[in-house]
Amino acid sequence: NVGPLSAMTITWTPAALSLDSVYKTKVSLYPNPSNGVINVKYNDIPVSNIDVVNVLGQVVKSITLDPSRSQTSQSIDLSGQANGLYIINVSTNETSSSYKVVLDK
Repeated sequence: NVGPLSAMTITWTPAALSLDSVYKTKVSLYPNPSNGVINVKYNDIPVSNIDVVNVLGQVVKSITLDPSRSQTSQSIDLSGQANGLYIINVSTNETSSSYKVVLDK
């Protein structure tokens, strides 16, 4: 009872991690920048689709995967694409995560 406050209550509700944030830590893309071939490595994630999107929003490559297989990586050949920034969308049946990659041949 010192000053104008006699009691204070703070309610804190911890936020649960989303699947996107959990999966984002388990996916790596290399090399970045790339000279044409990008490797997508994913561990313990049931990846079902990988899309490569250019800066105009056009899907330039789409790869459908079988999430029940024990595959842990996928190589993507972008050597036929123009230099620039690309977005790699890695999807499971539950969520999708996006990663930026620079193509510099």
